[in-house]
Amino acid sequence: MVSGGANESVNAGKFGLFVESFTTDGVTARSVVRVHGRGIFGGVNSNAPPTFRVTHFYRPSAATTNLYEVNVTIENISSNVVDVLYRRVMDWDIEPTAFREFSTVIKGDSTNLVFTSDDGFASADPLAGPSQILDTGTFIDSGPTDHGARGSASHRTKSVPSEPSSTPARTHGRKPTEAEHGRDHQGRRLDRSW
Repeated sequence: MVSGGANESVNAGKFGLFVESFTTDGVTARSVVRVHGRGIFGGVNSNAPPTFRVTHFYRPSAATTNLYEVNVTIENISSNVVDVLYRRVMDWDIEPTAFREFSTVIKGDSTNLVFTSDDGFASADPLAGPSQILDTGTFIDSGPTDHGARGSASHRTKSVPSEPSSTPARTHGRKPTEAEHGRDHQGRRLDRSW
């Protein structure tokens, strides 16, 4: 198994991956990395061929100006059929109540998304086990406390070589009151959802 990720506060930065490119126009951003796996002493196993190419594309949400969307595409660039495990970890620290946030995660009905929690301090390593601060699954306005969100933990999909596996768009944002949260076309809340 190979893993890679980046988390400045828990994993001391990036591990198991090389940055292929990063571009931004001041409104949108695209990050592309190759996952090689960890070396013996951490860092990147530079002797191993890459297994995945992971692209994150960030853009403002069309639903409301209070949210950003992130689309994630994972490509198997190895010659093997592999399980894809994807994890997203965020510590909110949003002003004016940094370190005392309310967090909402709407897990939805995806069969691939097997774990969500409010642990914004968890390792970014998709092979690390489950953790939580207060809540798991779907929760609304959990807090106030210093926490965040951990979602798409263990997003499992079989991937064959050269076949991209795309995860659904996620939205991230903040509004001070419940009435100001964005809604999708079915009236569901869009803020901080998976």
